[in-house]
Amino acid sequence: MKRIFILLATIGFFGLQSCTINDGTPGRDGTPGRDAINNEVFEIRNVNFIGNNQGKFAITYVLNPKIKSSDTVLVFRKSGLDNGNIVWESLPKTYYFSNSQELDYNYDFTENDISINISYTNQNVLTPNFIQNQLFRVLIISAIPSNKSLINKQLSYEEAITKYKIDDSKVTVLNKLNKLKKPLISH
Repeated sequence: MKRIFILLATIGFFGLQSCTINDGTPGRDGTPGRDAINNEVFEIRNVNFIGNNQGKFAITYVLNPKIKSSDTVLVFRKSGLDNGNIVWESLPKTYYFSNSQELDYNYDFTENDISINISYTNQNVLTPNFIQNQLFRVLIISAIPSNKSLINKQLSYEEAITKYKIDDSKVTVLNKLNKLKKPLISH
C-alpha cells in the first residue's frame, strides 16, 4: 500500500510540475502573458492644430493594423521640460484662463483609429504653445475586458510605463510611412 501511495504521489508531483500558471495579460496576438512584448509606445510629432470658429478640431490617425476590442489607449502630451526631461501630462487635460475661457485636450479611440481633440471657448486661447509643434505619446495597452476599467484610471506617464512594463526607449514615430496611415485632419 505504501508503494502505491508513493507511486501516486510521484506521478502527481511530476504532473503538477508540468502545469504552469501565467497570469500575464493576453497580448495583441491573443497569446497569454505577452503583455511586456505587445504593449506599445508611439510618438506623434510636430502636430499643428488649426483653429476654426466652431470651437473644436481634431487630428485622427488610422490604426493599421487595428487593435483588439480589449486593448486600450492612453495618450500623453508634452507640456514642457524640467531640467532637460520631458514633462508628460495625461489626457484629458483642461486649461482654465481668465474670463471663464478654457482649452481642453481630449482623445478617443476605436479599434480602427486614435483621435486627439481640442475644444476651446475662444480663439484667443489658441496660442502657439498649445497648438503648434505638439508632441504626443500614445501607449497601446493589451488588456483583457475584465481589467479594462482599471486601465482607464488616469495614470502619469511614469506610472503607466512601469505598470504595463513598457520599454519607452523603443518609441515608434507615427507618420504616414509606418504603423499608422497618413493623418486625417478635420477642422
